[in-house]
Amino acid sequence: MSATNQTVPRTRHEVHDGQIPIGPHTPKINQTLTDLPGFDLRPESSALKECIIWCGPIGDKIFHGLLRAGGCAMTGARDRDRQRRRADRLRRATGPYRTARETLQELHARGDRRPSTIAVRRTLITRHESGGPSPAAQLITPKGLGLALYLTALFEAQCRRPADSQIRNTRSLQPTRTDLGWVDLLPAATTGADTQAAMLRQLQRALTLLERTRLVELPRHGLVGRYERFNVLDESGGGAHGRTGYVVPNRATESASALLRIPVAFFLRGWAHVLLPAEIVVYLIVLDLEGQHGDGGVYLPDRTKDEIYSITRDVYEHHRALRAYGLIDRLADPNRRPDGKFVRRPTLIYDLHPLRFRSARRGLDNDAQPTVIDALLRGW
Repeated sequence: MSATNQTVPRTRHEVHDGQIPIGPHTPKINQTLTDLPGFDLRPESSALKECIIWCGPIGDKIFHGLLRAGGCAMTGARDRDRQRRRADRLRRATGPYRTARETLQELHARGDRRPSTIAVRRTLITRHESGGPSPAAQLITPKGLGLALYLTALFEAQCRRPADSQIRNTRSLQPTRTDLGWVDLLPAATTGADTQAAMLRQLQRALTLLERTRLVELPRHGLVGRYERFNVLDESGGGAHGRTGYVVPNRATESASALLRIPVAFFLRGWAHVLLPAEIVVYLIVLDLEGQHGDGGVYLPDRTKDEIYSITRDVYEHHRALRAYGLIDRLADPNRRPDGKFVRRPTLIYDLHPLRFRSARRGLDNDAQPTVIDALLRGW
């Protein structure tokens, strides 16, 4: 929801003698506060005889979430090690990432359309009409090319075909004498000796996942060349009309509120290749919220995360990475320090609001791979 047109309902909670009487998570919350440097919860602490904390109406769940968002959950050694290992993998694959990025630039330059943005129907990132998670949320896996492949397929279609075109896949998985293959459009970041074969297996696994999510259609099992014959389906993942072939959006006739627009630099600078699926989803959500409410700053209350976008708090926390990469800005809040932690005031009275974000074009124009490596090594 937009921060400019939504009032955040708040509930008052009082803390007496170091105890927060607000529900079943009270012991855990008290321990969280106790672990904060300089935050004294002992009964004899004159600073905490009475503390009024404002938070959302769903009580201890949001309270604890806001504490974490404010920096109470510090990134541990395990997270820093994971970031370093990811940076090492990206560095080792510098050549493949550069090749894939340049291939998308070539595809865009020689295409008939050369769009400045790629239009994506927002049904890709909003909760399925059946009540299940969004198609994009189903593609959030620790490893895998599913979401990157699907978005690249939409990029490829919109570079070569006009609006309202029904898309049929004519591109082979592997390159031919006359045309690029799908393996050329994605980085062959594999550790196997046979890079081409390893990349082909990754593509096949990604297509299997996309078929399960009903974003691509494959011939029946057992057919030779089954994966070569895949076709892209629309962004809804099989909505009210069942499986529907992908049609290039018509920006003149389709409602503007039904589309989100991804700047083409997201593909030409390699961000579609380098970002984790969860990072991509959060970035698309920020773009979608800006499309709905303007670019004055947007935020995601817990209810919006769950009911509209079907993402978990852990997925939402990837906003930290996007900010470190320069893809989004976090807007200033008088109650927070630059690192996002709450400002401690002598009165211990806090007026808490969700973090507000705005997409940052300047970061998008940087090459993704070196930018992400640098951010991973710096940490956040």
